[in-house]
Amino acid sequence: MNPIVLWRLSCAAHKKKIPLVPRLLKTLIFLVYKAILPCEAVVGPGLSLEHYGLGIVVHPNVTIGSNVRIYPASGPRPSIPTATPKTGSAARPSGDTPNAAP
Repeated sequence: MNPIVLWRLSCAAHKKKIPLVPRLLKTLIFLVYKAILPCEAVVGPGLSLEHYGLGIVVHPNVTIGSNVRIYPASGPRPSIPTATPKTGSAARPSGDTPNAAP
């Protein structure tokens, strides 16, 4: 099972005000993937969590745009100027490749 599928199920249950299900799914995501993906976050289509989202932490008040790729951070990374929404120091828009020649 993919963490994004579990995260989206958690978000859907939260929006429908189904008690306990979002918390159970968030706990399952943490136990399996060591990631904190809260149901309160707003997530656009096309989200990609690289390396199965291992160790990724998302703040509950964040809004993640469309076609965003989030990598687990291993340290500071240079920012890439783009109009595509990004989140976190290790996020890259879909289609961008690290260390690509200009």
